[in-house]
Amino acid sequence: MEIAWMKGASIFEYDPDVSDRLIMYLQKYWPVRTISVHVCCAPMVIRRFVMPIVHALVDPWCRSRLQIHNVSENEITNALSEYGIEKEMLPTEMGGTVELNPSEWIAQRRALEMEEL
Repeated sequence: MEIAWMKGASIFEYDPDVSDRLIMYLQKYWPVRTISVHVCCAPMVIRRFVMPIVHALVDPWCRSRLQIHNVSENEITNALSEYGIEKEMLPTEMGGTVELNPSEWIAQRRALEMEEL
């Protein structure tokens, strides 16, 4: 399951080449199979113009697993909980309880990998 948090995103930041490469890498090298994608807090232009095009172009299997949440930022946790995604699974930026600290995570991973050697 993947969540696309699009708060503050702009259509002018979209680069089709980057998107194509990202999709290819996710399909080939991502170690987990994606069962659903939840697009949250997307700008209106993306919700009204881009996502309908995406819906029209993808196959029915992908279409059934693409969820677009057109709710306010305050209501997103309720919308995601309908799909079994609870606050305890979401970062604080999305209204959840998980504190993300990439630097700390990398340091912990390095320490674990050094122990395994």
